[in-house]
Amino acid sequence: MTAAKAIVTVAGCALIGTIIGGMVGYLLGTYAPDFIAALFPRSRPESSYVQIAVGLGTVNGGFIGVGVGVVIMAILAWHQSRMKFFSNQHNS
Repeated sequence: MTAAKAIVTVAGCALIGTIIGGMVGYLLGTYAPDFIAALFPRSRPESSYVQIAVGLGTVNGGFIGVGVGVVIMAILAWHQSRMKFFSNQHNS
């Protein structure tokens, strides 16, 4: 696994997480604005709950996506190191 592949994997997971988080935020802000109002009780009534939800969903989805990408890369790196270790041990 090269560093470029690792960066692309983490960035791709972050992008996917951002998109999914934004979509979930949009759905929550549209169909459950009371949920967003309960999270932010001091928000002004003229502020758009959809905008708040999309912003939070996008940011949190991006962070979750980065975390998932890092975990995937850690598992792949561990697997690759084990494969090299066992192939070297078998050849000795």
